[in-house]
Amino acid sequence: MGVRLSGPFHMRLLTIYLHLAERPRLHEPHPRRLYHSVDARRGRIPWAAEGEKGEMFVHLRQRLDEVAARLGTRVLETPLNDISIAFSLAPFDEPPLDSPAEVKVPVAVDRVEQHVDDPSPPSTKPHKPVTFLGSMLFSRFVSGTRVVPTHVTKTVAGYAFTGYMSHVNEYVPHGAAQAVPYLTAAAAVGVTRAEVDLFAERLEKVVREFVGRGRSG
Repeated sequence: MGVRLSGPFHMRLLTIYLHLAERPRLHEPHPRRLYHSVDARRGRIPWAAEGEKGEMFVHLRQRLDEVAARLGTRVLETPLNDISIAFSLAPFDEPPLDSPAEVKVPVAVDRVEQHVDDPSPPSTKPHKPVTFLGSMLFSRFVSGTRVVPTHVTKTVAGYAFTGYMSHVNEYVPHGAAQAVPYLTAAAAVGVTRAEVDLFAERLEKVVREFVGRGRSG
């Protein structure tokens, strides 16, 4: 069941910011700012912008569905969450610690899409953790995405959190038998269709590169 997150907490974790230096925008992050909160900006933004945000959320979901279909994965169903979208990374996850270090990862390749460079075949090289995807995205000027791995436990102030960085312990999505790693993204107020499209293209390219080089370098 999807869980609604509220307040600046969800914006700190979920909001995408595409750094387009040639065109400064309202949602562009300040280099010393940890996060931006939509709530804090509402006083300076027309309420009509909320309608645009809803349209961009739908567009983001459509583009991520398309990318997921080409990569052989899916967008997780979270019907009660109209803020963020979760993109399953299960097909690209590293093997369990007790399994062989080398494993083939199948990826559906769409040879019609011209904007995707080098649709490499599956690799058998040693794997990097799936969280490395977040670093790869950041190095391509996409920040704010959150990669949530599975089976990670952290203790904070005496409280143990299983499935750390998720909103519940070991979150199991609809249609899954167990917890899966995923990436979250959201369309903030001020984002445009072109920026959503750019994010989708960069995400697909990064995932293909991540799998194609075996996460070894």
